[in-house]
Amino acid sequence: MALRSYSPSVENYRSVLITCACLTTWTVFRCSAILPTCVELIRQLLHTPHSMKYMLGVCSQYTQNPTPNPISLGSTQATDKVEETQTPFGYDCSNIWIRNPKSTTGIYTIKPTGANSTIQVFCEMNDDGGWTLIQKHDGQDNLPFDRSWYDYKQGFGNISGEHWLGLDNIYLLTNQEKRISELRVSLGDFAGSEAFAGYSTFNIDPESKFYKLSLGNYSGNAGDAFRGQCSATNQDGSLFSTKDKDNDNCDACRVGDMAFRSCSNDQFKSGWWFNSCGIADLNGQWRTNGEHIGWASAVSWKTWRTLESLKFSKMSVRHN
Repeated sequence: MALRSYSPSVENYRSVLITCACLTTWTVFRCSAILPTCVELIRQLLHTPHSMKYMLGVCSQYTQNPTPNPISLGSTQATDKVEETQTPFGYDCSNIWIRNPKSTTGIYTIKPTGANSTIQVFCEMNDDGGWTLIQKHDGQDNLPFDRSWYDYKQGFGNISGEHWLGLDNIYLLTNQEKRISELRVSLGDFAGSEAFAGYSTFNIDPESKFYKLSLGNYSGNAGDAFRGQCSATNQDGSLFSTKDKDNDNCDACRVGDMAFRSCSNDQFKSGWWFNSCGIADLNGQWRTNGEHIGWASAVSWKTWRTLESLKFSKMSVRHN
C-alpha cells in the first residue's frame, strides 16, 4: 500500500518531531543509543508493523530539512540555541544521504562515530552523495577569520552562511572508524569562473598533535595549491597555526626585504596549515571586487589565481 502524503497540524507538530527523533535514533543506532523516553514508543511501533512503516514514511517526508533556522558556532552570537542532546540524523552528511538519497541540502544534526556529543552541520546533498561543509568564506556575513586558537578549535560563524566548523569537529569527522573521508575545495573568482580541487583522503590529527594535515591524491582543475611548488610551500603534513599559536616553519621567512616569523600573525592574518608559508590559504581576509588584487592576506589558491583574492571558497568532506 502506497504511503499517503502527511501534513501535520500545528497541534501535533511537536509530537511528530518527537516520534521522528526516536525513529531516527533507532534506525541509525538500533538499541545501543536509544533515548529512554523512546523505548515504549519503539516497542509499540515494532508490534504494529503498518504503523512503523507509515511513520518511517512520514519522517522521510517531514524531516528533510530538520533545522531550517540559522545556527551559529563558537563565540559569535547565536540565533538559535542548540541542544547537545538533539537526536542525530546520521554519522555525517554522507551517511544521511545513503539512508535517504532524496535528502535535501540544509542544516542537520550529526554524531560522528567516536563523538561524545552531536554537531550541527550544513549538508550539501548532491547526485554524488552528501557533503559535510567544514568551511565557507565569501564575505556575505563580513565574518573575520583573523582569530585565536580557541576560536579555530571550537568553530565560529553561521552554519547556513560563512563559517569554520571547528578543528575538534573536523578531527572527529575525518577520523571515524572504517569511514574514509575525502575533501573537495570549491572556488570562485569575481569574473564568474569556478574551479575545484579534490583529495582522495583527508584527515587531521588531534589537538595534541596540533591538528596536523594529511592529504591523499589530488584531482581537479584548480591545481594542487596545498602541496605548493616546492618543499617550503608544501602544506601537506603541516601543523595548524593561528595568530596566538605559531606552529609553522618560519624561523625567519622573507618576502622581499621584509622578514617575519609567523605566517599567521605577521603575513596572512588567518588560521591555517602553514609551512613556510605556502600558496593556499582559504581563511585569509576576504576582499571586495575591484580591491582584490595583490594582497598578502587574501582568500588564496595560487595554483588557480596567482594574485587574486577569490570571491568564495568552500571546503566539504564526503565519506565512503
